[in-house]
Amino acid sequence: MEFVDAVSNIRRAFNKIQEQTREAKGFLHDVIKDTQPRVTFHLGHALSAVQRMMKLNFARGWEVMDDRTFSHVTSQFHETVNTYDRTIKQLLVPEVTEQLQRQVSQWAGTEGAY
Repeated sequence: MEFVDAVSNIRRAFNKIQEQTREAKGFLHDVIKDTQPRVTFHLGHALSAVQRMMKLNFARGWEVMDDRTFSHVTSQFHETVNTYDRTIKQLLVPEVTEQLQRQVSQWAGTEGAY
């Protein structure tokens, strides 16, 4: 008797799974039917504009601008302060200062002025 009950329970479970699968299939069919016109529009009009922007690298330009401006704000300018601090410490080292003076004088055409 237990075997027959187990088989009956399994059959009911599979019937329930099959019914839920049919419902899900119908739901997906309705969703696809509803969204198909929007997808067609976006593929024909809106997506071509996005592809053009990506092709002409406008999006990369935004990323560069974002990196150069907003990253300083979001890091609370710690990076800028650290860069200045490092530069000042390097300038306090005599060898670095002399080397920079030589480079500046070569660029300015005033070699030997220091």
